[in-house]
Amino acid sequence: MIAKLQQSFGSRPAWIALAGILLICLAAYSGSLRYPYVQDAVAAVDRNPVVERGDPREIFTSDYWKDTVSGARTLYRPATVLGFAWERRIAAGPAPALSRSINVALHAGCAFLLFAFARRAGAGRPHATIAAWLFAAHPVMLQGVVNVVGRADQQALFFGLLCLLLFGRAGPWPGVPEPSAGRQRIAAWAGALCLFLALCSKEIAIALPVLLLVQEAIFRRREWSTRGRRVARFAALAPGLLAVLVYLDLRTRAIGEFPGLQIVPFEENVLVGLEGSSRLATALAMAARYAGLLLWPARLSADYSGTVIRAQAGLLEMLPLLGVAFLLVALFAALLPWLPKRPAGEAAARTARAVSMGAWWFLAAYLVVGNLLVLNAAGFAERLLYVPAAGFVLALAALPAVAMGHLPRARPWLWAAVALLLAAGAWQARSEARMWASHRALFDHALASQPRSLRANLALAHRHRRQGDAVAAERAFRRCVELAPDDAGAWSDLGIFLSRGPDPAGGEEALCRAVEMDPSRGEAWAALGSLHRRAGRTREAERALRRALLWQPRLVSSAEELARMLAAAGRYREAAHYFRGCVRMGRRDLADDLERAEALARRARGTAR
Repeated sequence: MIAKLQQSFGSRPAWIALAGILLICLAAYSGSLRYPYVQDAVAAVDRNPVVERGDPREIFTSDYWKDTVSGARTLYRPATVLGFAWERRIAAGPAPALSRSINVALHAGCAFLLFAFARRAGAGRPHATIAAWLFAAHPVMLQGVVNVVGRADQQALFFGLLCLLLFGRAGPWPGVPEPSAGRQRIAAWAGALCLFLALCSKEIAIALPVLLLVQEAIFRRREWSTRGRRVARFAALAPGLLAVLVYLDLRTRAIGEFPGLQIVPFEENVLVGLEGSSRLATALAMAARYAGLLLWPARLSADYSGTVIRAQAGLLEMLPLLGVAFLLVALFAALLPWLPKRPAGEAAARTARAVSMGAWWFLAAYLVVGNLLVLNAAGFAERLLYVPAAGFVLALAALPAVAMGHLPRARPWLWAAVALLLAAGAWQARSEARMWASHRALFDHALASQPRSLRANLALAHRHRRQGDAVAAERAFRRCVELAPDDAGAWSDLGIFLSRGPDPAGGEEALCRAVEMDPSRGEAWAALGSLHRRAGRTREAERALRRALLWQPRLVSSAEELARMLAAAGRYREAAHYFRGCVRMGRRDLADDLERAEALARRARGTAR
C-alpha cells in the first residue's frame, strides 16, 4: 500500500515536501481553528441565506453577495459559495472551526500542488521543495488562510495549478513520455473543468488563459512549428476556451451586465480620486509596497483603507521608481528562456524555464489585482497577494537552490538558513493570526499596524460610542474626517453621532456636507430628517426622510418616522402607505398603526364626499 502511494506521488522527495508542508501549516495555523466568523465571513458564510439554502441552481445563477450586501452585484463566485454551502450541510449549521480547517487544508493542498507544478516546469527537487515550503510558511498568506472568505483566493489557486498540470499532460512534454491520445483528451477536458472552477472561485483566475498560452510557448515551442501540430494544439486547448465562454455567459446572466467591473469606493482605493501621472505613480508605489511585503513581511495588517496608501505626486518619487524596478526584475525573469544569452547546460535551462513560469504567474495574476490595468475595489490588501505569491516564491526559490548546486560544501548551512527562515515565517504567521480572534482584535491590530486606517479608526469610534464615552467617540470620529476629508461616509458617521448628542448644529453641518458629497447616502438623509423633526422643521424633515427612503427603501426606522409625521399632520392615506411598507419589512408591531391610519383615511374620504 505504501509503495503504491509513493508511486502515485512520484518519489520520496514528494513525501518529504508534503510532510514539511503539513508540519508548517499545523505550526502556523492550528491556533486559529477555534476563532469565530469575523468581518466579511459573517455576511458571506454565517448569515448568508443562499449558503443556508444550498441550492446549486440558485448559487450558479446569483451574484456573490445576493441577499447579504445591498448594491454589490459585480462579483460572481459560485464555486466558493457552493463550498460554503456544502460545509454548512456537513456540519448541520454554521461551523467556524470546520471553515477554518478547510482553509488550512486548502493552503497545504496549494503548497503541494505548487511543488508538483514546479517539478513539472523543470525545477530541481531542492528548488521545488523550497518553493512549496516558502509558500506554506510565508506570513503574507495569512489573510488568505485565516480569513474565511480567503477561500476564494485559495480555490482559485488550487484549481488554477491543477488546470496547468492537467493541460501539461494534454500533449507532448519535454523529458516525459508522451501520453496516449485518450489520456490527452481526458487531461484536456479535466483541465478545462479546473479552469472553469477556478474562474468560478474568484475573478483573478482570468489570468489562467494567459498562463496556459505562456506554458505552451515555454514548453511546447516545437509543437507549434508546423500546421498539423498547431491544429492538434488548438484542439487540445479548445476545451479551455469553452470553459471560459461558459463562465462568461453564466457570469453575465447572474450579474446582469458585461464585463461588470466593480464599483470602486474612494474610501477603499485612493486611486479613485487621482488622474494622469499621479494615478500611475501611486499604482506603481503599490507594487513597491507589495514587494516589501513579499520580501520582508515585518508589518502586516488586515486593513489598508482610507489614506494608509498615500498618493504620489509624480513618477520620479522613490516608491514609484522602486515599483518600476520590481516589475522590471519580474519581467526579466519571465523572459529568461528567450534572452540572447540563455543559461548554459540542460539543468540551468530547466531552472530558467521554471523561474520564467513563476515570474509569468506572478505578473499575470498581479496585473489583475494591482490597479495597473483596472481598479480593484479592495484597493490594497495582503489577501490579494495569495495567488500572485505562488509564482513569486517559485521564482525566488531558485536562488538558494542554485547556490546549493554551486556550493556543495555550504549546502548544510544553506538548508539551515532556509529552515530558520521557514521557522520565523511560521512563528510570525501564528502570532499574527491572533488578530482574527474577534472583530475587536482585528481592528486593534490594524490600528496599531496602520494608524491611518480609516476603517480601524471608525471601529474605534463606534466602540467608544457603544461604551458611552462621548468625548473619546467624538475625537475618534473627527480623526476619521481628518484622515479622509473627501469621504462622505466619514462625514455621515460624524454627523449622525453629533446629531444624537449635545451638538445638533455640528451634526447638521456634517450631515449636509455628507449628502452634498454623496446625495445617495440614505443614512445621512435619515439622520438629517430626524434632526429636523426634533427641531420642529417638519417640511425639511419630510423632504429629508423621503430622500432617505428613495436611496435606501429598507430604512424601516425612517419609514416609521415619516409615517408618524404624516399621521400627525392628518395625511392618513400617505401615512398608511409608509406603515404598510414597515409591516412588509417585518415590523408586525406596527399593524395596529396601519389599521388606524387606513380607517382614518377612509373616514376622511367619506367626509370629503
